[in-house]
Amino acid sequence: MRRSREIYKTGIIHGAFFILLATLIVSGALRAHAQQLDEIRLTLKWKHQFQFAGYYAAQIKGFYRKAGLDVKIEEARPGALPIDSVLGGRSQFGVAGPELLNARVHGEPVVALAPIFQHSPTIIISRKKSHITTPSDLIGRTLMLSTSNPEAEVRSILFALAIPLNKIKVVPHSWNLEALINGDVDAMTAYSTDAPYILRRRNMTPEIIRPQDYGVDFYGDTLFTSEDFATRAPEEVEAFRRASIQGWDYALKHQDEIIRYILTLPGVVERGFDAAQLRFEANATRQLIDPIKVGIGHQNPLRWRAMANQYVDIGLLPSNYSLDGFFFKGVSTVSKTYLFWAVGILGGLGVLLILSYVWAFQLRRAVSEKTASLAQSEERFRAIFDGASSAIVTTDLGGRLTRWNDAFRTMLNDDGEFSQQRHQDLVHPDDLESVQNIFDAIVSGQVPTQRTEIRYLRKGGGPCWGEVRLSALRAENNAIIGSIAAINDITQRKQSEERIRVMGGALFNSPNMVIVTDTAGSIEYVNPMFTTLTGYDAKEVIGKNPRFLQSGETSSEVYAAMWRTIKAGRIWQGELKDRRKDGSYFWSSVSFFPIAGNDGQISHFVAMHQDISARKRAQKRVVEAREQAEIANRAKSELLANMSHELRTPLNAIIGFSQMIREQVFGEIGHPKYLEYVADIQTSGHHLLDLITDILDVSAIEAGRLTLQEHPCDMEKIISAASRLVRPRAQSGGIEMRTHVVADIPLVRGDERRIKQILLNLLSNAVKFTERGGVVSVSCSVNTDGEMVVSICDTGIGMDAHGLAIAKSEFGQVDSGLNRKNDGAGLGLPLTISLVELHGGVFSIDSTLGVGTTARFTLPRERIIAQPHAPDAPQGGEDARRPDTSVGAPSTPTAPMAVNGAAGES
Repeated sequence: MRRSREIYKTGIIHGAFFILLATLIVSGALRAHAQQLDEIRLTLKWKHQFQFAGYYAAQIKGFYRKAGLDVKIEEARPGALPIDSVLGGRSQFGVAGPELLNARVHGEPVVALAPIFQHSPTIIISRKKSHITTPSDLIGRTLMLSTSNPEAEVRSILFALAIPLNKIKVVPHSWNLEALINGDVDAMTAYSTDAPYILRRRNMTPEIIRPQDYGVDFYGDTLFTSEDFATRAPEEVEAFRRASIQGWDYALKHQDEIIRYILTLPGVVERGFDAAQLRFEANATRQLIDPIKVGIGHQNPLRWRAMANQYVDIGLLPSNYSLDGFFFKGVSTVSKTYLFWAVGILGGLGVLLILSYVWAFQLRRAVSEKTASLAQSEERFRAIFDGASSAIVTTDLGGRLTRWNDAFRTMLNDDGEFSQQRHQDLVHPDDLESVQNIFDAIVSGQVPTQRTEIRYLRKGGGPCWGEVRLSALRAENNAIIGSIAAINDITQRKQSEERIRVMGGALFNSPNMVIVTDTAGSIEYVNPMFTTLTGYDAKEVIGKNPRFLQSGETSSEVYAAMWRTIKAGRIWQGELKDRRKDGSYFWSSVSFFPIAGNDGQISHFVAMHQDISARKRAQKRVVEAREQAEIANRAKSELLANMSHELRTPLNAIIGFSQMIREQVFGEIGHPKYLEYVADIQTSGHHLLDLITDILDVSAIEAGRLTLQEHPCDMEKIISAASRLVRPRAQSGGIEMRTHVVADIPLVRGDERRIKQILLNLLSNAVKFTERGGVVSVSCSVNTDGEMVVSICDTGIGMDAHGLAIAKSEFGQVDSGLNRKNDGAGLGLPLTISLVELHGGVFSIDSTLGVGTTARFTLPRERIIAQPHAPDAPQGGEDARRPDTSVGAPSTPTAPMAVNGAAGES
C-alpha cells in the first residue's frame, strides 16, 4: 500500500514538471507566431450578407489568426468576377458557383477547395399570378437569365424536359428583383436565400421552380484558389480552408451573433437589410449547406464529374473534358499555429502516466460492463437492421456482401443467399462503373459517404431503381473494414418521372392544339400549337377561361352538355367552330376529357383540338356541287317531260305520211327507188320515236311525273302479245323463240302497257344479241313466297361483270365503238329497271360471256289479285297485235313499241 502511494506521488511530480515545461514552450511559440501572420485576401461573389457568414465568423472569432493568417474580406467588384480577381493576383481566395467548373475545363487554372453549399441556391422565381409552376410554363414567356454566367442548372432542366431555349424569351439579367416586381419580366433566376423573402415583404406571393425537383442538384458557393498558389503554399491553403470551415460551423450555431455583426458592415443596412431578412437568409443557407447529412465543405470528385457530364449534355463542355488538377488534395503537415499543442501533449502524457495507475483498477470493471453493453447493442442493431423498411447491406473491403436484411431480398425479389456475391455484381451493367468508383472512394477513405441513384438487377423481371447512401463501415479502432449501404426503392418514382417526361414531350410536340385547365376551367397550360393555331401567346391566356375562343355560332346547349359530360368523368367529342385572335374562324375536332389525381378525384381537364378547317371546306364544296347537280338534273327531267307532246307529234306525222306514200294510197309513185327511200324514212322515224319515247319515260320517272294506270292484268295474254311482236325479227335472224306460262297463272294488279313495255325491251335485247341458231325463251310462274316471277333467257353473246355494270347505267353501251354491230341508245335496260321498281318489284340479271343472259323480274305478292278468268276480248287477231299508242306508239299494226336498248348495250 505504501509502495502504491510512493508511485502515485512520483507520477504527480513528473507530471507537474512536464506541464511547466510545456507551458514555457507554448508561450514562446505563441509570441513568435503573433509576429509572423501571413496576409491573405478573400473576394466574395456578391455584397455582404449571410451568404458569407462563415468567413466573417472565422475572422472575428480569431480562427484565421490562430491559423497564422491575416485575412481581408472584400465584396465583389462591379464588372469583375472572383475568378478574375484570384487569377489576376489581387486575391488568394475567392467564392464562386458552378461556373468554376466551366472555367477550369476551358483552361482557367482554378482549384476547388470546399463546396460550402452542397445544394444549388439558384431558383427560377415568378409571381404567383403569372401561373408559372413548371418549366414548361416558361414557353412563350419572358425569362431574365444571365448571359455571362451559363446558369447551367436552368439549361439542364430545360434539356431534361426537351424544352428548347429558343421557345422562351430570354432577356439579359439585371440582378435586380424590381424587374419582376414591376412586371417587366415573367420570371427570373435568383438565389433562394433572399429573393422569396423580398417578394413576400412586398406583399407578393412567389412561385418557385427548384432545380433539385427535376434531378439537377449542383454544388453552390465553392471556396477556391489558383493552381499557382495551391502549389506554392499548400500549408496556407489548407490552414485557410480549415479555418473557414470552422467559421461556418460557428456561424450556423450562433446565427444571431453573426447577424448583428453583418448589420455593422458597410452598405448592408443601406441596401435595406434588417435582422429579419438576414435570419431568413441564415435558415435558407443552413439548408443549402446541409451540415447534418454532409460535413461542411465536403467535396466529392464524382459529383463534380456528374455535373460536368450534364454540362456536356447541354453543350457547355466538350465530351473529352479533363478535371486533372481541379481538386485540392490537402496537406498532411501541421500548421505553425498548432505547434504548441504538441508540447502540451507531452505534458499531458505525464498526467496520463499518473492517472493510468488510477484507471487500471477501474478498467477491468469497465471492460466487463462494456462487454455486456456491446451484446445488448448488437442485439438492438440486429433488430433495427432486420426490421428496417429500407434495404440495408454491408460488404467487406472486396465488396462481398456480409449482411443483408429482408427488405433487400424483397427489393431484388430474391430469397437466395448473397454471401458469395459482390454488391457490384447485383448492379445494372450501365451503372457498374459509377458504383465501383464510389465504392473505391469510400473504402479508401477519400469520402466518408456518398449518395447516388442506381439500377439493380431484379430476379425474374426488369431492373429496379435504388436511392443509395453508401458509407464506410468502420471497426472500433476507426479502421475501414468495408461499406454499408442504405437503399430506398424508388422504382415507382422513376417510372412516374419517365412517364411525366414522355407525356410532357408528347403534349409539347403534339401536332394538335392542347389546353389544360383546372376544375374551374382556368387555363394552366397550352402547347406551342395553340399559339400557332390561335395567335395567342401562352402568357395571354394562362389563368383565363377558354371561352374567348368561342365563335358565337355554337349554341350554349352544346357547351353545357360538354361540361356535364367531362365533369361526370366521361370523354366528350365533337366539332366546334373557334375564333382566332385576329377574328378569323377555324373548325376543330375536339376531344375533351378529365384527369384524376392520386385521390381519384378530377383535378384537371384536357382539351385536344385538331384543325379540320380544310376538311370542312372540302365537304362544303361537295354539298354545293351535289345540290347544283341535283338542280340541273331536275331541270333536265322537267324539260324533257314537258316537251313530250312537242317532240312526238311531228314524228307521228312523218311516220304516218311516209307509210301512206309507201302504200301508194293515192296512186303509184312511178319509180321503185322512191319506195325504197320512203321505207328508210319510215324505219328511221320509228327508231327516233322509240328513242324519244324512252328518254321521255326515263325523264318522267326521274321527275316523279310518271304514274301507273293500274288495273287487273292477265300475264299470259301480255307475254303472248309481246312474243308475237318480237317473233318476226327472231325468225328473220334464225332464232327459236319459246314461251312457257304455268297453268292457272293468277292476275296481277299493274299497268298493262308498262308491263308489256318491260317484256318488249327484254325480249328485243335477247333477240338482238343472240346469234343465228340460238334460243330465246320466256317463262312465268309463282314462287314459294307467292311472288310472280318472269324470266327471259337467251343463248346469246353474254356479258362479264364490267359489261353488266355498263348495261345498267343510263346511255351505257357495252359495244360502244364506231363499228358496233347493234343500234340502240342504251336506255332500254335502265328504263326497264325503273318500271319494275315502280311496280314494287325486283329486277335481276345474270350473264356469262359467251354463254348467254337471264333477265328476271319479280312482282310482289301484294299485286296478285285473282285466278285468271275467261277472256272478254280475243287473244289473237288484229286487236291483240295492235300496240298501245298512247305514249307515241306507231299506228301501224306491225310497228314495235319502244323496244330499244339491249342487255349488252342498254
